[in-house]
Amino acid sequence: MPDPHNPPHLRPIEGDAVVLVHELVRLAVAQRASDIHIEPRHDLLQVRLRVDGALVDVQPISLLVAASVVSRVKVLAKMDISERRLPQDGQIAIELDDEKIVHLRCSTFPASQGEKVVLRILSSQQLVSFDKLGLEETARTRLRDVVTRPQGFIVTSGPTGAGKTSTLYALMQLIDPREVNVVTLEDPVEVELYGVTQGQVSTRTGFTFATGLRAILRQDPDVILVGEMRDTETVATALTAAETGHLVLSTLHTIDSVETVNRIVDFFPANQQRQARISLAGALRGAVCQRLVPTADGSTRVPALEVMIVNGRVQQCIVDPDKTTDISQIIAEGEYYGMQTFDQSLVSLLEQGVIDLRSAMVTASNPHDLKVMLQQRGMVPASMR
Repeated sequence: MPDPHNPPHLRPIEGDAVVLVHELVRLAVAQRASDIHIEPRHDLLQVRLRVDGALVDVQPISLLVAASVVSRVKVLAKMDISERRLPQDGQIAIELDDEKIVHLRCSTFPASQGEKVVLRILSSQQLVSFDKLGLEETARTRLRDVVTRPQGFIVTSGPTGAGKTSTLYALMQLIDPREVNVVTLEDPVEVELYGVTQGQVSTRTGFTFATGLRAILRQDPDVILVGEMRDTETVATALTAAETGHLVLSTLHTIDSVETVNRIVDFFPANQQRQARISLAGALRGAVCQRLVPTADGSTRVPALEVMIVNGRVQQCIVDPDKTTDISQIIAEGEYYGMQTFDQSLVSLLEQGVIDLRSAMVTASNPHDLKVMLQQRGMVPASMR
């Protein structure tokens, strides 16, 4: 992971915006970044890379070339370079020195100091094996069982850049597309999955998650992947599909399983939330929430996973809003059922030597409980006793 106190530098470019944009992409790929942020400031053009979920500063760029850099990006993305007052979206393909083609999704946002540009590096995404997700043996077995059932609803969640989509793709690898009809709806399609019909939403043409999901249901699907649930119609349609013989997988920006349940219910107006809770309790099979933790050598970050497998107790907590917060305790006690907390995941990563104690304590949901778990396994250093 790049050192935030010693940002990576671009090669000398002599103010050429064409070369500069090329260098930004080259640098981002070399740093294994998922996104490039080009942000106007009063006195410079700030560039930041999102690497393993964290934004890292890159050498700033002079305002003398700021306008030409933004224009160059907009030209590559086939945007209207004269339009600076409205957001725009586009796609870019750039060939690097080694003849590698890098595909990017581009978006602009008009701000008070100028247009901000964000580039998502699509070709940087790699498939992660399900067995490499860092699951305890029981959790791995139970989650595999849940994903390979013929119907139900499965959600992955976490903050921006936490690797939700990578986990979703890892789950999808458990499904054989030769035997079932698998259709996805994504924004954008980040990795091509062999044998899977993948659709990409486009707000420009009106092809939204809601309209796309309705269309998919007319395509005789068995498994449906919805890249993100963003509105009531999409959530309601996904729940109905999961209740009527389809396996549906999707993502949310929530911090844990309790918030995942609450967020799904909150999509619905108050007079529909009771029924939404009943539907969710019947359809939801499991949820995986994750946070990224720096590795012991500082070279990258790995996900710590909370896993909730829905059983009768969890269903009762979903239906009763006064008991929903009890789900956290059920997960903590549910190792037999294949559940695991963030802190249990951290202990496993510590035992494997993947992360160090400092990172674990900083990331822990409850540092005191984590310390107790480590004491029980004889893993607490003398300085912490």
